[in-house]
Formats: sequence, C-alpha cells, structure tokens
Amino acid sequence: MECALDFQAKLNKLNHDSQLNVCCGIGLHIAENCTVDVHMVTVTTAYSTKVQKSFDSTSSDVDLVHRIEKIMHDFNGTQIGFSGDFLKALKHAPASFQDLGLISIKGQKTAVQVFKLNS
Repeated sequence: MECALDFQAKLNKLNHDSQLNVCCGIGLHIAENCTVDVHMVTVTTAYSTKVQKSFDSTSSDVDLVHRIEKIMHDFNGTQIGFSGDFLKALKHAPASFQDLGLISIKGQKTAVQVFKLNS
C-alpha cells in the first residue's frame, strides 16, 4: 500500500509540475504460491536504450490485479483499488476507502470484493 501511495503522489506531483494530466489505475491483491516469470526487455529509441522488466504469469491472482487496475480507470485521476483479500492482509486498514461491492470479474471463479482508496 505504501508503494502504491508513493507512486500516486509522485505521479500527481509530476502532473502538477509539468502541467500534464497523466494518470493510471493501481490494483493491489495478495496471492500465495503464484509463479511469475521476470524477463529483461531492451527498448532502443533515437534518444537512448533502456532496459525494462517484463512480468509474465498465467495466475488468476495476477490477472485479478490487472482487472482491478482497469476498474480504477472508471474514476478520475490515479486511483488505488484493492481486493478484500488484500484488505484482510493489511496490519492497519486505510483510514478512508470505498467498498465497491462484490464484482464478477472475468477469470475469477467467484465474485471479488473490491475497494477503492479515497484520495
């Protein structure tokens, strides 16, 4: 959660300082026994060469994070969404969040409780 909050704050500052309007959805979920393959990808442009990490997984838990992220796109700005499992795993619940309810999400066997952090 702290990493997501830090990313959100830095993106908001970038927007303010640069007069931009860049935003994204952030999805959080906790998964156990999930295999993720990390690949290094080199991207070359006219200006520089960058090495990026690429993550691959066939896990329904990883897919769930991506789908929560997409749900956050329905709200203005950079928003943080998280599953009920993620909320249960936190030592301290966020001070203010909105329960979006049980949502039927593609790739999940049952509906998922989804929350949005109030920012």
